[in-house]
Amino acid sequence: MDAPYDIGLVRRSRAEDAMPPGLVEVLNEFHRQEVSYCYWKSSRRLHAVFAGEGDVDLLVARNDQHRVQAILLERDFKLFPSVADRDHPATLTFLGYDERSGQLIHIHLHFRLIVGESLLRNYRIPWEEVLLTRAILHPTLPIRILDPTSEAVLLVVRACLELRRLDPMTLYVWQATTCKFALDRAELAALVDRTTLRDLAAERLSEDLAELVADAFYGAQPLETQVRLRRRMRKHCAAYRSYNAVEARVRNARALSCLHGESPGHPAERKLCDTNVSRCHLRGTKGSTRSAPDDERE
Repeated sequence: MDAPYDIGLVRRSRAEDAMPPGLVEVLNEFHRQEVSYCYWKSSRRLHAVFAGEGDVDLLVARNDQHRVQAILLERDFKLFPSVADRDHPATLTFLGYDERSGQLIHIHLHFRLIVGESLLRNYRIPWEEVLLTRAILHPTLPIRILDPTSEAVLLVVRACLELRRLDPMTLYVWQATTCKFALDRAELAALVDRTTLRDLAAERLSEDLAELVADAFYGAQPLETQVRLRRRMRKHCAAYRSYNAVEARVRNARALSCLHGESPGHPAERKLCDTNVSRCHLRGTKGSTRSAPDDERE
């Protein structure tokens, strides 16, 4: 059996004791069934996510998407559609209430690697198979994560496509968001060799971009101010966009207006209201839990 799926390697630890037992059971079942998946956001914040301070974002192979959904449904997780204009066909949201810990578990299943601005994930980066193949088992937690080199390259790509002041949601929490990227970058820089980073960037992007990525990642300048890199990255990723620049701005504005419920009778507002009611219903009377606000989500 492949080591990343060997359930015998997933030993209990103090870190795992802080996790909701229901989530541990789900992840162990993923390992038992050899599901191809990994947590693909910030590994630095993983312990905080498991403590309920963020969402569990899992990249899942499309061949395993039905098995993963079945595993969640069997453990009383509920499919939880997003607000209108924020749904993406390659992403599903499940909510579960862990009675033993009193914690609400918020899982996003990503069947495609979709990145971009907060309200409009406009880029589909076709790296799913490579990232899942390179994924590793976390040293102390029962979950597969990105290997450090993949996480570092993806961090630079996300910084170029997501850290934009034209995005009103990102602008509102600009300092906190850029700080998170900076902390992730600093931690990964201590783990990743420059040559290894450059080689993977050349493989997944291009030779020219690889040098810019390596220089930016190990340089002193913040990623959000690397103008040349950001321009080149957006040009390279233009082929992966769902919408052109004009349509993206229009859709972003529409999503923002729906989020604030500008039209009292608009279906989007009713769906948002229904979402809040459903969240309370899911929690029931078992106890209160903390759901991370939007500005704390990755």
